[in-house]
Amino acid sequence: MIAALVEAGRKATARTAFDEAAAHLRRAVEVAGGATSADLATLCEYGETLRRTGHGEDAQAAFFAAAARARAIGDSALFARAAFGAHRVATLTESSRSGVIALLEEALAALDGDAGATRWLLPASLARELADGPDRDLSRAVRLAHAAVDGARAAGDAGPLAYALLALGAGHRDRTAGDRRGSGGGRRR
Repeated sequence: MIAALVEAGRKATARTAFDEAAAHLRRAVEVAGGATSADLATLCEYGETLRRTGHGEDAQAAFFAAAARARAIGDSALFARAAFGAHRVATLTESSRSGVIALLEEALAALDGDAGATRWLLPASLARELADGPDRDLSRAVRLAHAAVDGARAAGDAGPLAYALLALGAGHRDRTAGDRRGSGGGRRR
């Protein structure tokens, strides 16, 4: 039954029927015994679907639950997937993202040598988080984004390269905007 619900959720996602997908995946997670028992990949899919339907707080809860469980079993790939998912949940510009930043830092530190594209998505994601909001650290954001761009370019990973270039642009844009205001580090509103 769980496999059928997950498959129905995937098919709904492929049709961009995200509300339907969320309903199927919610039911799959419930039947599996909740966030503490559901398959971690399914829990991440559920979080992504919730993000797409605009249920940010529920999406964050799913991603943080998946990250906690992945951490507990030492699964760095699923931990990274959950951290990246938590990063992608929309937030207000000036909202603190310290929890997501800490999650990304931990996931990045936990990556093993065979992380593939995730190796460059995580530092790019962390750079984007650090380029905005009250937890801003523009110089670190730019360093992380440069490293992600260089690594993704060397690896020939087009998707992570594009994401890293966006992160690099965000860091430079915010640095330039702060300079125009005369503060060298003002915040976007």
